[in-house]
Amino acid sequence: AYVYGPPLVLGKPVYGATGTTFAAICGDSISAGSGGTGNGSGGWILRGLGSTGQFNYTTMPVTHIGVKGTTATYFANSTGNLYTNSLRRRRQAFGAPYFFLNYGTNDLFGSLRTVAQLQSDNLSIASGAARKGSKVIISTLVPRTTSTDAWATAGNQAVLAQESSRLAYNAWLRAGAPIDGSGNAVAVGTVGAILAGQAGHPFWKTIDPCQYVEVNASTVLTQDGGRWLCNGTANWPTTDGIHPNAPLCALAAQAVPLASLV
Repeated sequence: AYVYGPPLVLGKPVYGATGTTFAAICGDSISAGSGGTGNGSGGWILRGLGSTGQFNYTTMPVTHIGVKGTTATYFANSTGNLYTNSLRRRRQAFGAPYFFLNYGTNDLFGSLRTVAQLQSDNLSIASGAARKGSKVIISTLVPRTTSTDAWATAGNQAVLAQESSRLAYNAWLRAGAPIDGSGNAVAVGTVGAILAGQAGHPFWKTIDPCQYVEVNASTVLTQDGGRWLCNGTANWPTTDGIHPNAPLCALAAQAVPLASLV
């Protein structure tokens, strides 16, 4: 039997005394909060929006369209059934007052996309959301490593072959994701470039969860250190080198500028 139902109920949420706004979260399994222990903690972005778990929205209502295994290129350039799937997700999330975009690790490390291709795809996604009125908040990409001691120590972690692409992409975001007048990514330091938050740029803000969870081989919090923060306990930060467990999600959540959103 088939039952008809609405694909999406549109309305203006009212909660507490903090306002009437909400956010959308778009990305892969990391943004979806899957893959890590502690119920995935709902993911670090959801934690940053006031959640205490995957389905506990304590501060801000959320439209969650993160899907494990997906990529920015899948979301931005899909055809056929994949296009239908991503189109539904766009309709669900584009136009949310705040649109968190966290694609990239599967593009660079799984699909072996170039930095330029990832920049183009995420700018395309953000442009679509911005045209619908969303303020797009995009984040840097957290580490991705292997380990010989189950991520108990930083010294026994090793970065992957595509690490230089992650570092280059993160550096571009930290510099304000510079683009030219046609909306194409340009090199950091380009004179006259448009930066995130300026008129004509689809990114409203860039945020950096890496500053709270990324260390060097000596376990010192270090920009571009390449390793997961650890404490000597096996599988404390991650169980696969890709997905942060609940403790690190709680730390990375500090990157979400919640106070400026509610």
